[in-house]
Amino acid sequence: MKPNKILLVGFDGLRPCDITHEVMPNLARFREESHCWENYLASFPTETYVNHPVIFSGFRPCRHGIIANSFFNPNAGGRAAIFSGWDLESVTAQDAAQPEGLYAVKDMGELLAAHGRRLRILCSNSVGSTRLQHMHAARYEGHLNACIHQLEAAEPAVERERLLKDHPGRIPLVFPDFDAQKTMVDLFFDHELREGAGSLADVTVLWIGEPDHSSHELGLKSEATESARAHADGLFGRVLQWWRSEGRRSNVQLVTLSDHGHAEIAGFVDYAEILRSAGLNVVTGAELRRGAAAEAADVVIVGDYAAGLWVKDKSTENLARIARTLAADPGVGLVFSQPDPAHRDAVAGRVPGTLSEALVFSDSVRGPDLRVVGRGDNASGRIICGRDYNIGCGNHGGLTPHEVHAHLALAGSAFVEGGRRHKAPAGHDDLAKTLLAILGIALPASPARELEEAMNEGIDEDYGVFTLRLSQGRLAMSVEQAHYAGRRYVLSAQREDGSLPAAATLR
Repeated sequence: MKPNKILLVGFDGLRPCDITHEVMPNLARFREESHCWENYLASFPTETYVNHPVIFSGFRPCRHGIIANSFFNPNAGGRAAIFSGWDLESVTAQDAAQPEGLYAVKDMGELLAAHGRRLRILCSNSVGSTRLQHMHAARYEGHLNACIHQLEAAEPAVERERLLKDHPGRIPLVFPDFDAQKTMVDLFFDHELREGAGSLADVTVLWIGEPDHSSHELGLKSEATESARAHADGLFGRVLQWWRSEGRRSNVQLVTLSDHGHAEIAGFVDYAEILRSAGLNVVTGAELRRGAAAEAADVVIVGDYAAGLWVKDKSTENLARIARTLAADPGVGLVFSQPDPAHRDAVAGRVPGTLSEALVFSDSVRGPDLRVVGRGDNASGRIICGRDYNIGCGNHGGLTPHEVHAHLALAGSAFVEGGRRHKAPAGHDDLAKTLLAILGIALPASPARELEEAMNEGIDEDYGVFTLRLSQGRLAMSVEQAHYAGRRYVLSAQREDGSLPAAATLR
């Protein structure tokens, strides 16, 4: 029998509810014919540069250490003081600045290489995002990390030179991003399949940057974003046709997924202005990137929706005062702090009136003193956030079901034949552990589970749902968890004192 290989096709920011026969017929059909999960869940914060490391390590952010799209490193100076996941220089600087590297665990590329296997990445996200999928491809012969928008940054060098012979070094990012997505799939057929299915790496990744790009920039429900979904589906249709005719009989397992969902922006909130109005000296991540100094600031705040706060005076009294100031604003939805070491399983964090980050598996030694999330409506999927994007556009990072729920459907000889719709909750770390197991590789020390429900008949998929609440002063918050197979998953979280305020009342 031919060895198992894995072809992973990612759709950045694709919500399961947007996979319809009218707009995405190829993916919709594949979902129906394969194993598909109703509760496939992104990790908090539901951001790209947090969830890609979960997919490509098999660990949640509490273990892999990349705790936000952008975060502050108070122990580093210069560019390394602020991590910006889209920026390749920032990614490499932070990798050098952290004692254990940017990943606090071994990533999938390293694990595969240690077993003589190959990982090859073609990605049409940012160049920084692409690097996060295979941090050290340059070390390993036969591996590849290539951002379609910037092939001149591809690694290893011999692969870069080969790609640049026939393709431009850069393709500008436009919205919708049709050209780069098509070029990526062309490269898959022209380079990765140049000698048929036998030439594929053990794991090959095609990561389509749409519909995330257009959802952010053009509107979650705009015709242009719908055209981006349709175009992405057409590209997947080419891959699916090849898989059905050749890949499947060559033991290629086809995996399709998204990294997170999207919520719709309904209003704005400015955390820095809230704190400045309370008399605090605040420096933002954007200001740090422009060269501002953090030393004189009372608070460094990074992010405009799910935002981290690094506070100079870390006394419990001061942190509690800042938390109360934020909670008093109607645009604020959730406030977290690091867990109390003596009560790690508590709902409350170490700062009174805040939820514990351990409750949502984002606690980390790299984490902020406080984390704040804009208010969201779990029923409608509408949110309050900063002004990086316009009203009606998509954003993610928080814990509405529209952000947390992602897409996963897979098929191949490693799985029970025929379509199955699974209700058991699952996450990106579970998927990573499963894919490595298919290749005969164990994931050391990972608490993730293998997706047994796709590989064996008769698996019990019943799970429990628990709502955990915390209330203090003006802020009442709840977190909904699913418990299954000895694991806990976050389904959603929200502020509980009514619906979203009118946009006009927000900052």
